[in-house]
Amino acid sequence: MMVKNSVKKTAKKKLGTHIFIDTNVFLNFYAYSKDDLDELEKLVRILKTKVIKLYITQQVVDEFYRNRDAKLYGSFEEFRQNGNMGCPSFMTSLPEYKAFKISLNQYIEARKVLTEKAREQADARELLADKLFAKIMAEALLSKTAFSVNRAVDFIGHSNPHPAITPGWFDNSD
Repeated sequence: MMVKNSVKKTAKKKLGTHIFIDTNVFLNFYAYSKDDLDELEKLVRILKTKVIKLYITQQVVDEFYRNRDAKLYGSFEEFRQNGNMGCPSFMTSLPEYKAFKISLNQYIEARKVLTEKAREQADARELLADKLFAKIMAEALLSKTAFSVNRAVDFIGHSNPHPAITPGWFDNSD
């Protein structure tokens, strides 16, 4: 998991470590993925200690909000499709079928309540992932552009192929 590894490695580094997290990493927390919201909470705690500096561009923020609902829709749709667990006819005559049917009805009701609550929180932007993204945004250094055009021109001809990881590349005054 990208965030988990990044958080663990970064926490051990000295003061002044700089990181950037791509939009898709944040969006994965709205999908079926192995990413864990606990890792975002750890990132928030580390950011508050100022051990690391997280840079987020306005493009990342815009892309996040532009794609959040589509990611949520896909997850709700996948959850809906995976939820109908019926039983073949030949099993209905078995004594265990009654217990299965009771459990299935409880499952269907719990699933309905869970989906409704999740949709309400998603619409109100009150999901834990929403709250954590807002906290991360509050701690991150935000720039309207990734780097200025002048800075980009300065990198032309330099040997470093990755200006985004060059110390001092980020100009927060953009």
